[in-house]
Amino acid sequence: MYIETMSWIKKILILSLTMLLSLIAWEVYSQDSPMMLISGKVTSTSGKKLSGAQVTLKQNGATVSSVTSTSSGKYPDIEAPMGQVYTLTVSMGGYVQKEILIDTKTGYFEEDANPVTDVDLPLELNEKKPDVDYSSVSDGFQIGKLAIDPKQGGLAIDYGFSSSQKKKYEKFFKDLEDEANADEENFNKLVAEGDKATQSGSFAMALTKYEEALKIKADDPVVTGKVTETKKQIEIKKTFDKAVSDGDGMLASKSYDQAIAKYQAAKVLMPSDNTIDAKIKDAEDKKAADASAELDKQYTDKMVEAKSALDSKDYAYAKTLYAAAGKIKPSEKEPPVKIAEIDKIIKDELEKDQQYAELVAAGNTGMLNENYDQAIIKFEAAL
Repeated sequence: MYIETMSWIKKILILSLTMLLSLIAWEVYSQDSPMMLISGKVTSTSGKKLSGAQVTLKQNGATVSSVTSTSSGKYPDIEAPMGQVYTLTVSMGGYVQKEILIDTKTGYFEEDANPVTDVDLPLELNEKKPDVDYSSVSDGFQIGKLAIDPKQGGLAIDYGFSSSQKKKYEKFFKDLEDEANADEENFNKLVAEGDKATQSGSFAMALTKYEEALKIKADDPVVTGKVTETKKQIEIKKTFDKAVSDGDGMLASKSYDQAIAKYQAAKVLMPSDNTIDAKIKDAEDKKAADASAELDKQYTDKMVEAKSALDSKDYAYAKTLYAAAGKIKPSEKEPPVKIAEIDKIIKDELEKDQQYAELVAAGNTGMLNENYDQAIIKFEAAL
């Protein structure tokens, strides 16, 4: 146990000594070697100065320096020895991370290098959009490269590498923009189709179109409002359709007033529906036609009954029936004509009765006076 403990202590001492020597060597190296001084600002692609962006310089995956941009977008200068290969990354919440390769090793000769190589490195970030995978242009993707220019001896852009990477980067965002434009076009198309369906009263179709549009723009307030209103209209349409259906059933059973009431209730729900006025008019016309047919029947029945009474010489009853028929259809001319005809018949019969009575009386008088020839004449006239 003692031996094992001492072995671990020995290992720790050796590791600590190694790290200390490395730090001393790095310090000496940093002080004596030509240095690279990186400076610049962090902005968005729209030109907005970004405060709080993290700018990190790494060598072989280990952080050499990490600074944060200020309110002006400027990040503190980053100093590092020449003769190494670095990666510089800039990141900030809501923006796509960028990484740049800085090769100060290839073609580096310390004796030819300036004591300080200034690197003005402005950094521009693209704003992220929701639900987009940016890993292909951010995680390990190096958008550009700085390398030693053998002609000038300083750092310069490696145009071959940088141009190739920039094309890939720009293509990604161009494709993203094209996709966004296509989505926008499809979104507008779906909304227009939904509006057209709404105008024609096809609310179920309109709802489908609006909901498809919201799959493209989930938080669009205008379309969200249209969905809410369309759902309301669908419920109104259900109530409307039931009222119309009930009205149709009542119309079929000749319950005209109830049918008209249902149609009028439906019209209140959807005043713009052009079919309801026609249904109301149809019900009113059928009601009027049935009422007219009923009057015709009542009139005809009374006229037939009156004629039967007239044929039976029940003149008083016949007059009553013809008068009732005239009240049913005041515009008809026959009832008053028949009443006048009956009055004439009654008058003529009264006159005949009077004449008969007078002849019989005269005949009776002749018999009393023994004027038999005169009596016979009167009685024969009475017959």
